[in-house]
Amino acid sequence: MSSLKMSSEYERIVIGGGAAGALVALHYLSSCSAAGHEPRIAVVEPRASLAQGAAYSTDREEHRLNVPAGRMSAFADRPHDFVDYLIANPDSALADLHGHDLDHAYAPRRAYGAYLLARLREQPLFSSLQHVRDEAVALARSDDGFVVTLLDGTSLRAAQVVLAIGNAPRALPIDAGELPVVESWDYPQLDRMSPDARITVIGSGLSMVDSLMTRLRAGHRGPITVLSRHGLLPLPHAAEHLPAPLPSAAENLPSTVLGLWRTLRRRALQGIAQGEPWQWTVERLRPYGQQLWQSLSAPEQARFLRHAVRYWDIHRHRIAPEIAAELQAMMQAGQLHVLAGRLLPSTGTDAATLRFRARDGAEQNLPTDVVINATGVETRFERPSSPLLASLLANGLAVPGPHGLGILTDGLGRALDAQGAPLAGLQVLGSSRIGTLWETIAMPELRVQARDCGQIEAAARTGCG
Repeated sequence: MSSLKMSSEYERIVIGGGAAGALVALHYLSSCSAAGHEPRIAVVEPRASLAQGAAYSTDREEHRLNVPAGRMSAFADRPHDFVDYLIANPDSALADLHGHDLDHAYAPRRAYGAYLLARLREQPLFSSLQHVRDEAVALARSDDGFVVTLLDGTSLRAAQVVLAIGNAPRALPIDAGELPVVESWDYPQLDRMSPDARITVIGSGLSMVDSLMTRLRAGHRGPITVLSRHGLLPLPHAAEHLPAPLPSAAENLPSTVLGLWRTLRRRALQGIAQGEPWQWTVERLRPYGQQLWQSLSAPEQARFLRHAVRYWDIHRHRIAPEIAAELQAMMQAGQLHVLAGRLLPSTGTDAATLRFRARDGAEQNLPTDVVINATGVETRFERPSSPLLASLLANGLAVPGPHGLGILTDGLGRALDAQGAPLAGLQVLGSSRIGTLWETIAMPELRVQARDCGQIEAAARTGCG
């Protein structure tokens, strides 16, 4: 693999070299190898290494996968592959586990990034892959495909482009005034905080968990407050492991949010009465997330986004039991406090104070030395988080998905242009399809999308499935 821009003409350009982009490249190289075809493919990714991105580039032992290793294979037809890799390449954080326990272990994310890169490098045609270390800032149509413009001004041409752009952090909803703001993924900055600083974390999701674990490992002594609209933390996985999901779990479900909620609650209570953890009810529905989302009418989807999404997220996107126990211990010790409310604009009267409105309407002050932005990832395409997304909008190559979420795609994953027509050769996968699919960022969905994008014949005919 070369990191030099040795060519400007390709069959395919993958924009984004994190997990999604690496999986597309892996399957494409495999497909080319099987067909006896010499590929011309480039992956545009500014990071020095492919297959990692924001999620898996961390080298921190405390940053764990939120899914057991036995469910994280990059290949739908080889479900044990990641565990096989861990057995062959032991990680120090899992040294106390034996091979038969790894299926249910929450491995460090660094190990998963290394796994994806290893599998990519094993491809026989890996040397044909060109890693272009730059940022794609614009995309336009050409007579024979597309032109990708890079930050340094270079233009690359390809018959097909795959958007595997991953996640971008969401900005704070308001200005924090003079208080220093640190992004939750900026681990060097998190390390440099004073151990006695009064920290306020805005957002209570998975990004918050990572930042708190980093501060905890750094020996933080000062008080930490988590502020979010609902004040709800991610819930833990069950200690007991679910048997094979039941195929009938999604049958006869209501097509309204209220009806679904009542049905799931009833099923969970029935399971608890039979000695099953409530998490099993959610897990049984796990393979049907896209089906459930698309079964809802547009008004019902909007109702879900207004009233139920946060409650769904904490039950669906759970964390390792041991991480949940550490958060609970911090709360019991009085170091961690969780508040529900909305951040208010700074008045400028006190540089070391945040203002927020609690759910009862009362305005309160929160003494703070530093703010951590853990509001999550930006999912609304009409708020472009990069020059590339702004270019897609401006050039009419893409429009926002349902409810303004992600990029609008057809059933095959092709971007729809401003006239609503699918663009042959412009493929989208991963988080950018959230509005259409909702369940699209986890490995079971991502690996299938990447596999379909990576088939040279099918991709040329239909786009990304």
